[in-house]
Amino acid sequence: MIYAVLFAGRRWLAVAVSMLWLLSGPAAWGQVPGFEWAVACGSAASADYGVGASQLAVDAQGNTYVLGSFAGTITLGGTMLTAASLPTNAPYNQYDIFVAKLDVQGQYQWAVRAGGDKNDTGTGLAVDAAGGVYLTGRFSSYSMSFDAAGPTLYNSSSSEEVFVAKLNAANGQCQWARRAGGLGSDAGQAIVTTTQGEVYVAGCFNAYNTSSLTSNFGTTIFTGIGAFVAKLDGAGNWLWVVRAGGAATYSAMNGLSVDNTGAIYLSGYFLGTPPCSVSFGSITLIGLLVPGYDKNITSDGFVAKLDAAGNWLWAVQGDAAGHNLMTVNNLVSDGQGHLYASGVYAGTAARFGAITLPNLSSVRPAPNPLPPSPYTAYYADAFVARLDAA
Repeated sequence: MIYAVLFAGRRWLAVAVSMLWLLSGPAAWGQVPGFEWAVACGSAASADYGVGASQLAVDAQGNTYVLGSFAGTITLGGTMLTAASLPTNAPYNQYDIFVAKLDVQGQYQWAVRAGGDKNDTGTGLAVDAAGGVYLTGRFSSYSMSFDAAGPTLYNSSSSEEVFVAKLNAANGQCQWARRAGGLGSDAGQAIVTTTQGEVYVAGCFNAYNTSSLTSNFGTTIFTGIGAFVAKLDGAGNWLWVVRAGGAATYSAMNGLSVDNTGAIYLSGYFLGTPPCSVSFGSITLIGLLVPGYDKNITSDGFVAKLDAAGNWLWAVQGDAAGHNLMTVNNLVSDGQGHLYASGVYAGTAARFGAITLPNLSSVRPAPNPLPPSPYTAYYADAFVARLDAA
């Protein structure tokens, strides 16, 4: 099912992924591609504690970079990495971060670790044309080191803080690392680079904590709960930071994209007890009210645009009707004036302005397995949407 309509000045085209899958038969699938190579990462010592790869990036030469987490030890090609804190209580172990490079044949070129004595997680990965590998995420360790010769970041609180780091694509050595945050729970969630060597990071600050806490990003200080977008230069200097937030329990930036004009696009979600809202400068989005169910928790998705100077230009939202939950997880610009977003919704239908996608999944049987939660009424469906980025 395909729909197109004007919504808040942006043109949406939305696709119910599961419907297209059901309607398409073998004739529509085309030729099935073959796998060219596959490699494993892990070791006998890490088998009981877990290894996960969360992000991938590919450079212009076809090299692949992978970001993930591990506890204990992990073997990547001929390199064994050892976590700073050895696992003692599986599955409740302390995880470190790994980054690895593979060539076009799938051969490991190098692998490095980062982390400390507590849980540290990488959530965003990007590469540039000048041989830089960038990562972001969150760390809760008192100190976070980047391999033996790299810099060390120190946590200013007992909670999670944001990290941003640049590695040399030739050997994996860390060239610089920066921290941001405060006494609340802070996290970097997405990162992109440009051909001009600029770095953009998005995430959240003071997640699920009190509105009186502060978070610092270089010389910029935010109070309360919200999401952030930051611009850094190639040397790791904070150039500007802006926030989004409001009367919402939580807001997060999941997707981040920059087009060839320097415009910045973000996607994510916000939730809270109604009436909740999130503001992007002078633009405010109001969350869908869900009366008397799941403790009145509501979660709406959003897509927003900034100019190259960090000024908010527009923001639009989507929601799911009936026991509402929607998140916009990924966002891509095609460089020709279009944005593509994907995510999840649970409810009777997903709504993008006048576009409505029915929920094709069944209602959860009673008793609900995950109470109280926005997921308790309906199983989730996926969506893909296109927007006019102008």
